[in-house]
Amino acid sequence: SPLNKLKSALHKSSVEVLLMPLLKLEPAEALSGIKQITRTPKQKLEAAEALSGITQLMRTPWQKPEPVEDLSGIKQLLRTPQ
Repeated sequence: SPLNKLKSALHKSSVEVLLMPLLKLEPAEALSGIKQITRTPKQKLEAAEALSGITQLMRTPWQKPEPVEDLSGIKQLLRTPQ
């Protein structure tokens, strides 16, 4: 039937149109385009995995606490006489 011939002709021409840009390029360039299409997408890290490294970076550095004054001697000095 004429409709089937038209469909097959359209299908063949669309394939030729899709392949034409690849044929015009040099072989190395043509393969790089195919590799980009077939490359798997990068996966995003889950929230827990992404934050585990950040908490280590955001923690404040350890500092020595200031020495506590000896208050026992001061209490004896300030005690009122009896």
